[in-house]
Amino acid sequence: MVDVTPLLEPSERALQDAQALCTDAQDVVHATTRLAVDILALDARVRWVSEGMLEQFKLAAAVAKTLEAQRQRLLDQVKEWDAQRAQHVSALDAVLDACGAQLVPVSFYHTDALADDSDVFRDPDSADHQPHVNGVAKAKQPQKTLRDFIDERAIEDAGDRVDDERNRFDDLLAASMRAQASLEAHVDFLQLPQTDYPEVNPEPALLDQEKHAARMAAHLTALARHYEQVCAAAREGVAAQDAEVLARDTEELPAIVAELRDFAGRILDIQTHLSEQHQTAHANLAALRATQAHLDALEKQLETTLADEDALAGTAADILEHLHAHLDALAALRETYASYRLAYARLVLELDRRARYSAAAEEVVLGALAQLDAMREEEMRDRALFFAEQGAYLPDDLCLYVGAMPPPTELAQGPREELPILDERDVAEARRNVDLSEGRL
Repeated sequence: MVDVTPLLEPSERALQDAQALCTDAQDVVHATTRLAVDILALDARVRWVSEGMLEQFKLAAAVAKTLEAQRQRLLDQVKEWDAQRAQHVSALDAVLDACGAQLVPVSFYHTDALADDSDVFRDPDSADHQPHVNGVAKAKQPQKTLRDFIDERAIEDAGDRVDDERNRFDDLLAASMRAQASLEAHVDFLQLPQTDYPEVNPEPALLDQEKHAARMAAHLTALARHYEQVCAAAREGVAAQDAEVLARDTEELPAIVAELRDFAGRILDIQTHLSEQHQTAHANLAALRATQAHLDALEKQLETTLADEDALAGTAADILEHLHAHLDALAALRETYASYRLAYARLVLELDRRARYSAAAEEVVLGALAQLDAMREEEMRDRALFFAEQGAYLPDDLCLYVGAMPPPTELAQGPREELPILDERDVAEARRNVDLSEGRL
């Protein structure tokens, strides 16, 4: 095994540098997006004065398109989350179904046990143990499964919390759609004339920023993966060949960080370029001396809508964070019940081992008793023979105990240990489940 500890420091430093660059770049992207919206708003004011209402209409339409694009991004994110949730729920259901298919021998449980509401597991008979009708016991209940001991209220509560958060997200999307519809209706009502005034379009610059940011994110992911590999190798050791690969990758880190700085510079250049456009728009607006009063209402609506959308985007990000935390909770539940099922299989194997131990111990005791009885019989014969041959020649008062027989030997055997009754099929199934979990099958 090769020590790769020296690779930790440069790998961590490269990752930290990359995280800082990506964080700064993301801040610049967000600021540039807001800057682009401001440019569109300023440009709209110029159009109102210089070229008429049609240009204002185009701006409002562009803002509406921006709202639609933002809503579409949110919708894509929540659809991705929905897919992940479906996977987590499917995995949890698979574990629960497996628990539901696992029969538990009747001797494993007692119907008068009390449930512990604080646990994720419960006694399925806690509410109606030993039911009777008119003094007569009810019919025998079906054999229980592992799932009968699970408190599925915890799962239902987690699902309710997830649904509440998901509904809040849908409400945000609906609010964004209503804002866009209201803005489009206002623009349509104005019936703006057509003009050939040049259009300001910061979208290509924003797209370029998104491309650079995506490349930075890909590099950051690669650096994080490399750092995790180095950490794992430092903890567990690694072969020489793999250590050489990690070393080569570490040597390439400065180049990757340099490329990240280049992308960050490009993103900043785009912001600088848009800042210049923003300053130009301000200069154009300052040169204008008159405005059209009938566009004030639309301008106020645009400002209100954009402010509302900024707040909506922040709220949506918070909700998505909570939703992903709920996915972690579902994964934890799945892991809990998978571990519960595996623990039950190991319990069956443990009880089978104890039963075999008890049987072997009992066999040893019975064998020892039989051997001691045989030895005593032989000793009694030997003493009788001696007394028959030599007793006539020995005075009675020479040895008072010469005619005594050997006392019987007693072995105390404790009470048999109470163990559940196991079927060989239960033991075989438990052994198969453990082998599967440990990769032996």
